[in-house]
Amino acid sequence: MTDRQLPTIDHDFDGDHEEYFKMLARMMRGAHRRVVDSDPTDLAHLIALRDYLDDIVTSAGSGIHERFSWGEMAAELGVSRQAVAKAYGAK
Repeated sequence: MTDRQLPTIDHDFDGDHEEYFKMLARMMRGAHRRVVDSDPTDLAHLIALRDYLDDIVTSAGSGIHERFSWGEMAAELGVSRQAVAKAYGAK
């Protein structure tokens, strides 16, 4: 991969929010194109967004656990129940 190539996402977005997640993926690719042609300040902004996304994913996982068991979440994510509980359980 050259420094200008963007990795592709290996995920099939389907379900109730398919178009929304596809739009987010397009926006992320757009951010990549802009940052590659920009400066370190914009790279710092992109890193801040990555950290924010990590926080959002953690919060979403905790919220989903209010309605689904660790086992149900693990089956969908393809990991162990223990991994899901460690990632999204009470800290």
